[in-house]
Amino acid sequence: MSNRLYILLAVVLFLATFGSTGLIVLPASILCFVAGFLYIFYQTGHEKHDEIAGILSENLQKGKLSAGIEALLKNGKRLKEQNQYVEVHSMCNSPQLDLVLEQILGNITRDYVGFWYKTLSNDNIFEQSLKRTSRRSIASLTQWCVAH
Repeated sequence: MSNRLYILLAVVLFLATFGSTGLIVLPASILCFVAGFLYIFYQTGHEKHDEIAGILSENLQKGKLSAGIEALLKNGKRLKEQNQYVEVHSMCNSPQLDLVLEQILGNITRDYVGFWYKTLSNDNIFEQSLKRTSRRSIASLTQWCVAH
């Protein structure tokens, strides 16, 4: 009962202080506050997006990408497809060496991973993922060796 009394007292004091125009000004003020907040939120996000996109573009122009990483960037949409582990990565920018390295990776995965993993699952995604990670590591090592 006392809560109703305080609410009634607040309404009476509000109307006595601001009159009937207060009933129009209060909702309009709240609406303007929310609209201003949303506008500032959107504008700040848009500015941050432009800043980050500029930095990324600048870094991409400065950076030297090897053929393998460039092909990976061009074929980025294929990661959404079923077969995401297609072997198109260049590890050392030499087709002959890439072929030999690919054979070595295949043999290692077959002999040291495949024999125990086949007992766990028939799916070969783990093995393909392991080969992909190895290719990326070899490509990074190659880039580092060329740079130093």
